[in-house]
Amino acid sequence: MLNTVLDWINYTIDNTCEFLSKEQWSQSSIISSQEKREIEKIVKFTNSKLFGLYLLKAKSRRSDSSSALNHTDEVQIDLNVCYSVMLSISKNILIGHNQGVIFVIFQEVTSCDWIYFPKFNIYFSEAYATNKNVRDNIRLLSKFISRSIASRDTMEVSWRSSPSINGILVGNNRPYHYFYDTLIMAELLARENILYQYKTIEISGSRFLDLSSLFNIKNCDSIYADFLAINELTDREGLVFFKVGMSYHRFKKDRDVKLLVESVDKRVNAYCNDLFYSSSLHKTIIEKKRNGYYVLWLGISTEKRSLKNQVSIFTKLICHLSSFHKLCVVVDGLTASITDNNEAVPVENKYSVNDKIAFMDLKKACPMAFFISLLNSKASDKVGVAHLVDFHVCSGGTGSIWTSRLARANGVLHVSQAMYTSAKNSHIHHNSIFFPRELIEDFAEEGQGKSIFNVSYTINAVDFLSFFKKNYRVISSK
Repeated sequence: MLNTVLDWINYTIDNTCEFLSKEQWSQSSIISSQEKREIEKIVKFTNSKLFGLYLLKAKSRRSDSSSALNHTDEVQIDLNVCYSVMLSISKNILIGHNQGVIFVIFQEVTSCDWIYFPKFNIYFSEAYATNKNVRDNIRLLSKFISRSIASRDTMEVSWRSSPSINGILVGNNRPYHYFYDTLIMAELLARENILYQYKTIEISGSRFLDLSSLFNIKNCDSIYADFLAINELTDREGLVFFKVGMSYHRFKKDRDVKLLVESVDKRVNAYCNDLFYSSSLHKTIIEKKRNGYYVLWLGISTEKRSLKNQVSIFTKLICHLSSFHKLCVVVDGLTASITDNNEAVPVENKYSVNDKIAFMDLKKACPMAFFISLLNSKASDKVGVAHLVDFHVCSGGTGSIWTSRLARANGVLHVSQAMYTSAKNSHIHHNSIFFPRELIEDFAEEGQGKSIFNVSYTINAVDFLSFFKKNYRVISSK
């Protein structure tokens, strides 16, 4: 079957075939009525909020089919998943079949970002899919399947008479997707007791918290490895691994998802605060607070869609507040992933270098303040510090996870006009207000295209300080 899938994919690549549109697919005479019905059923199942839960439950050792969630109207299929391969530290591919229809499921953010039917060259997007994205990943899949075929003695190793899932992949290399989509799904699986029916695999570079400790998983049931090592295990033993994730953005209004988020936040806060309590950083900040310091959190970013004049804005804010408070300024930036020993693995790229430069410029401009750097710190430290801050100013995107979502601190959020609505709808913000959209000026980064995800912005420093004084008069006083 892998050879068949590879032939179909390579034909599509070699002939630069365009994907079938939904209209072409529905009217195609090449696809039989039975195949169309089966495709529709598979797509409806993988599009379900509980797709991952249903499939993992069907493949687990549990015979109990009951669920604490009432969604009996959703389609459930025990799909034959026969092969998996990781394309990167966050991308996993499943290949399988149902009633003669072969499918390819792409898992990065969710358990099904998109599903592709290689025989007909059509895909259905569940989340985060574009023609270019799908085409690039299909090309990459072709290379990995070719390597997999070459590494196996016989193809029969891959296709078992009773396909099963041997473990679940938990993680994402981007903190937003890790703390929203990944952990929400992990919380659901823990609640349904499915998380404990499988070996859990955390991938190097995609791990921000110790999953075993967070969810009380036995060490013998947890694996930490490089994604290429997981692929070697897959090829050597014919194992199949399933990546977990649920789109928070799609289902955020669902009552069950809201409850899952509350459970995740409670679990993460308790775990991180316990870890942080005995740290030297905790002692430093507590000592400053006891000595009357006001703790101000500032999030900086030099990555795409960032506030370009952040240093000048933050300098004005610090100078203003230092007239009324002794200041302890915490500066946040990129987040380090962690090893299996919970050691930080700093992000090393041009953005981490630029973040350090911005931090040093800010520190030099404000000698009156005591500075603490959280650049490239672990997520657990950031959560712990966030609960000690008095006020925060940060991006309304990923940077708001620690202070606005988890610690529920008072603060101001900023984001480009292009991302304004998306940031409000795709993130959880407590006790924070957004800087007015009309006072933000967007500009596209050179060489980054016109996507809203690549738009940076500026805010007039005087406008920002005026907004702060108007809305937080109590802070701007003795």
